[in-house]
Amino acid sequence: MGAAVISEHLETLGIDVKDVWPWIMRDVEKYQECLPDALLAEFLYDCRDPNISIDKASLYKECLAAVLPICNGEYRRKKIDPVDSSEIKAALKEYIKPQHETSRYAPFVRAVNCALRCLGDLAPRGLIRAMDWDDDRNILFHRSDPVEIRQTHQGRVSRRKPDVVVVPWATATKAGNEDDEHAEKSDMYRTYASQPPEKAFKWADVRCAVEFKATKRKLGGVPTRYEVKDYVKPTKPFLSISVLKELDDADLALKSVAEAFVDEVEMAAEAPDPSSNTQDGTLKGKGKAPANAPVPSGRVLRARLDRERPSDDALVSQLDNKRAKPSPPESDPDRPPAVVQGGLYAAELFATHLGRPHVISLIILDDVVYVWRFDRQGTFQCSGVNFVQDLPRFLVLLLAMQRFGDKEWGLSQLFRVKRSKEDRWCTIRVDDHHTPVELRIRLPRHHKAFHYGLKGRSTNVLPVTLRALSGEHGDLPNSADYPRHNMAGELVIKLFWPENSRESEEDILKKVYEIAKDDPDVAGHVPEFIWAHKFKETSTATIRVALNMADPFRGARTFCGIVFRRLLPITDLSDKVFLRTWWQTAMCHYKLWRGGVHHRDISANNLMYYLKDNVPVGVVNDFDLASTKQGPTGNERTGTVPFMAIELLEHEGRAGHITHRYQHDAESLGWVLLWISLRYYNGALIDRNRPLDEWLQVDATRCHEKKCGFMMSASSRAAYKCSPSHEESWQIAQQFLFQMFGLHFHGSPVKPDEEIFSQYLLKNVEPYLH
Repeated sequence: MGAAVISEHLETLGIDVKDVWPWIMRDVEKYQECLPDALLAEFLYDCRDPNISIDKASLYKECLAAVLPICNGEYRRKKIDPVDSSEIKAALKEYIKPQHETSRYAPFVRAVNCALRCLGDLAPRGLIRAMDWDDDRNILFHRSDPVEIRQTHQGRVSRRKPDVVVVPWATATKAGNEDDEHAEKSDMYRTYASQPPEKAFKWADVRCAVEFKATKRKLGGVPTRYEVKDYVKPTKPFLSISVLKELDDADLALKSVAEAFVDEVEMAAEAPDPSSNTQDGTLKGKGKAPANAPVPSGRVLRARLDRERPSDDALVSQLDNKRAKPSPPESDPDRPPAVVQGGLYAAELFATHLGRPHVISLIILDDVVYVWRFDRQGTFQCSGVNFVQDLPRFLVLLLAMQRFGDKEWGLSQLFRVKRSKEDRWCTIRVDDHHTPVELRIRLPRHHKAFHYGLKGRSTNVLPVTLRALSGEHGDLPNSADYPRHNMAGELVIKLFWPENSRESEEDILKKVYEIAKDDPDVAGHVPEFIWAHKFKETSTATIRVALNMADPFRGARTFCGIVFRRLLPITDLSDKVFLRTWWQTAMCHYKLWRGGVHHRDISANNLMYYLKDNVPVGVVNDFDLASTKQGPTGNERTGTVPFMAIELLEHEGRAGHITHRYQHDAESLGWVLLWISLRYYNGALIDRNRPLDEWLQVDATRCHEKKCGFMMSASSRAAYKCSPSHEESWQIAQQFLFQMFGLHFHGSPVKPDEEIFSQYLLKNVEPYLH
């Protein structure tokens, strides 16, 4: 239900990238939890010196002790880029002053950058040394807001404004803030980095995004001296959308109480004082108060406000009691809740590097920092650390981040990218079953982004050339024993993160090819498999096992690559040619289902074709969510929401309590017909007044309602105008889907697969095929 089912089909579905945030929100809401000591110890252990034997707990203890002099302002370097750690406390004192959120960026940036300069000299036992102080690969925190960072996704441009970003020094220098290109680096971290850049950063250069959220609560003072103490959870140990909503409501209530006190003071100044009369018998204060009437100072008002106002919990409780119904989510796509913004930035970072395994981001609520980690299995966050009161733990986090290499930041180590003026490509060598293989993958031009999203398969399909480094091309490992049918010379590689618990697509295709040998309706109508490999070292379960998380293997994923012959999208076709090609895929799908291969993810993106003697041949593609067993073999309900059967979109269906039957996939074939007939004209997606866009803006529950409304109202269907190049498809789709809806709506007994195919699908299509 998250972004995975939408972001893989941005171009096919016609959705704008800025509208993906509701799906990102569903992904970040399903986070797991861990404690900071465990996560920080794991971060440090990733940066340990391989030549020194030390356990994880001892390394963490060493680092906590090593940062204390810096925390207490006792560290000074007088030569070679002078630095004084007392600047950290000075910046924190400025940070905690009551002020607007944007005013906090500068003191925060100064504090963390000063800390990084001091931490670079530390050498705790067991930790690798930092890079030299003048190495341009050293990281720097730099303000980014309000400058937009843009990126292109399938022809659509995203515009994001993270508050602060972590970038290498070389990237910060290119931002162009300093007037003098020879400015000292001390000026960079003290001054320039706390200002917005003159030139926008690129997501490819960003290591981590930092999002701030400020409330009106008073922050605690900076301790006189720091010591290493047991971790204390903050009032809000974990961040969620509901927690942020409560904080916003409490701020509004607090503002209302403050305004009420001000009104009360003004009224008291104007009200008569019965305890004292003037010489002429009138009461003091009657009418307008005299100019010299005593009015409580702001300090007195604030003291009274702090003393008499209800607690935050009481205010939230009052608001909940008065609220008739929950407020709708924030409608502005550019300013969703802070945790959702963090997810959006993570999605941008995932899209910059092919096969990126994970992303780390920070969310700061007042004086508490929350570390979030995203990977294709899901999201987890570390409970908050108050970086003012518990500075040692925060500096240990910075110490680890300073030592991070590309691997620890989540930049894939599998691919070596090369560039020329015309092209970008990357190469990878795989020692598969003791047979070396080299793949040369062509990357999108102009730095176009890869898959946009968080958890899920994250599928990217790219042109590739493949050669065995020993033996002949035809003897590639894992090559399927299946005759060629697609004679196109081009190969593509599908790079994705399937669930470990599912059958592999390679194994499913072997079953597909067995069926194809004896069935001409399948032979030639399935993808031609060439080679496959699983990169076992990329399993997302590894970090969860290390952190002792509950059920770490549930939904775990591992990066895979499969090479196929190139196919074309069926949406390129129109009229009879489209209908005949679509019917070939429907026939192939039915024969495969009878043979025990259940696709279960029919969508407009998974029906494709190739040319044979200049005639399109339909292909059922993308079997990575298919099954050759009874029922799902993975952790997720499969399907792309706009194409899923109505029954599967109901509560029982979403919960996995309804068996996925052939009639559900057949209904999906009908929704594909309807979708394409309304949204495509002569092989191109309609630009304006495109029907069904609203189906993409809602979750599965609302999509179910819209589909039911569409089927139950003849006037609703009549309001839609089909494309002139798909009139017959439109007629078939309406007739077939109306009959399928009748079966479901009237609670008819489950019908055999053969009857669904012959009496409902074939009977509606056959008159239009000749």
